[in-house]
Amino acid sequence: MYIDTGKKNIRAKDVIGIFDLDRATRKTGEFLSKAEKDGIAERHWTDLPRSFIVTADRVYYAQATVATLLAK
Repeated sequence: MYIDTGKKNIRAKDVIGIFDLDRATRKTGEFLSKAEKDGIAERHWTDLPRSFIVTADRVYYAQATVATLLAK
């Protein structure tokens, strides 16, 4: 099974978590900033993402909501 971000398919077994950016805390922001600085965050759009997916080695931003990603 795969999680479809709209631009990238991620194997569901590789996913550690799917998180809502609307509920992000300061610590979440620090984690995402570090991921971007380390070059492990992937953003495929210029619009603001609504969620992000964490795997063991990457962070993927998605424009779909967490509910939409989980329903696919």
